[in-house]
Amino acid sequence: MSIVFVRPTISDIPGIRELLNITFIDTFKKNNIVDIFEIEDEINGKIEKVKNDIIEFNDKFYFIIAKDNNLVVGICAFFPVSGIIMDYIQEIKENDSEIGCTYVLPNYQNQGIAKKLIELVIEKLKQKNVQSYYLCSGFKTAQDYWMKKLGEPIFTIKDIWGQGKHEVIWNHCI
Repeated sequence: MSIVFVRPTISDIPGIRELLNITFIDTFKKNNIVDIFEIEDEINGKIEKVKNDIIEFNDKFYFIIAKDNNLVVGICAFFPVSGIIMDYIQEIKENDSEIGCTYVLPNYQNQGIAKKLIELVIEKLKQKNVQSYYLCSGFKTAQDYWMKKLGEPIFTIKDIWGQGKHEVIWNHCI
């Protein structure tokens, strides 16, 4: 296994779509979410963000992928702060960014790939002189991971995804 970390190209879109499909289904199962009716909309929204980054190549979107030969095995990005965060956090500034869209194929998890993807995204934020970033998660497994890495969240949106299913928001200094 030889993992490389690169910026995506248009030819990577099918592989990114497959990565998102597999990881979404796996994440939903791990989090006991049985209603996966919006999965295609979620994937299409993320693919549009990737295309915006590739085509427009502006500094608002920045995706990086991990590849094992030609197989896309991971993805991570920063982008403008999402609406769900903006709805609940008043202090957001125009140039604030959110780190998100962090997914790694199940067979490649726990090998440091997500960690490296996040490090590369944070390095790019540093180059832009960004002082902190937002991150949010609605999946319990991801929330547990981020709680260990980032500490207590700044805000929890209770029961947004159903009874006992919360969205959690962090703001972390770089």
